[in-house]
Amino acid sequence: MLHRIRNTGRYLGWVFLVLALLAFGGALQPWIQGEAFNSLALSELWFRLDAESFNSFQAGTQRYIYSSIWEYGAMPILLQPAWLVFATVGGLLAWFLRRT
Repeated sequence: MLHRIRNTGRYLGWVFLVLALLAFGGALQPWIQGEAFNSLALSELWFRLDAESFNSFQAGTQRYIYSSIWEYGAMPILLQPAWLVFATVGGLLAWFLRRT
């Protein structure tokens, strides 16, 4: 059972690393065309993909859990570039759940 959990986590880590590459490639595209390098923040990417779930997550966290968790916990992460967050999560999962 533990072996399956480790494999699933490791594969999920690789999926996050692929997402990081895709997000970074999307940020590089305008730069290659001569514009400024501009990577999307994780919050902006989430809002573009599904604004309703982003707003629900924000409202639920602020109303039902604790507003400081949104301000000091979630927002600093959500304001980071999406590719950086995906690469960090994916790298940590792939590293810590690697085969020994």
